[in-house]
Amino acid sequence: MLKYLSIVSALVLFVCVNHSLAGSSSENDRLTAQQEVQKKKTSDNPVDLKNLEDGEPIAIDDPIASWNRLVFGFNDFLYFYALKPVGQVWKVIPTPFRQALKNAYYNIRIPIRLFNSLLQGNGQKAKTEALSFLINSTLGIGGLGDPAKKILGSKPSDEDFGQTLGAWKVNQGIYLVWPFFGPSTVRDSFGWAGDLAVDPLFYFTYIIAGYKLWPHTIAVWSGEAANDVSFRIGDYEALKEAAIDPYEALKDAYLQYRKKKLDE
Repeated sequence: MLKYLSIVSALVLFVCVNHSLAGSSSENDRLTAQQEVQKKKTSDNPVDLKNLEDGEPIAIDDPIASWNRLVFGFNDFLYFYALKPVGQVWKVIPTPFRQALKNAYYNIRIPIRLFNSLLQGNGQKAKTEALSFLINSTLGIGGLGDPAKKILGSKPSDEDFGQTLGAWKVNQGIYLVWPFFGPSTVRDSFGWAGDLAVDPLFYFTYIIAGYKLWPHTIAVWSGEAANDVSFRIGDYEALKEAAIDPYEALKDAYLQYRKKKLDE
């Protein structure tokens, strides 16, 4: 039973990540559809269309485009037949409860943002992250609330090791589409591995699972993914409907989003 739960959870995990990135497209030929989606988004959304400005397409080598397109099609199928139904059911949970869970996941991952802020030499961001964690863990009841946003007057940045490598001028490498995990680059793939090394949720689930990696870890990540995507059902559909080539649209959306995060 646990084996099958792990497989289903893994499928849900990928399509959520893929779907989340798809919501950040910025090409002019999709602007109208995005504006409709934007009305449904909140300012706390990690990939906020209203903050993603139009820009020139970002050049990147895509030597394995045929394979990437195949994986993209696989991921697209998983979205419509796995993630979307799960997200629609999850959305039945009242928004305050889903937002509280989202806040808690964000709060516990403080080491990722704090360490990467320090590695980028940004002491102010590191200070903001530390203060936010302290405030939200106490006044926010273990991170379920986000009083730090109002007290500090600013929201901490979502720094990750992929951004750190970019700040260190590491080349982004070729474009990749991972099964279950979606769009990436060589640089961001190494960045994800670096973030995993300091992710408290990874170690926590690994320990309580009796040092067996996949079942509990994937279940926890998938719960986070399903909760996150419940806030953005419909965004991926809008991207596909407005795009001439959904594969290229998602690639550009991902690259524009990562450039925006790096510029911040």
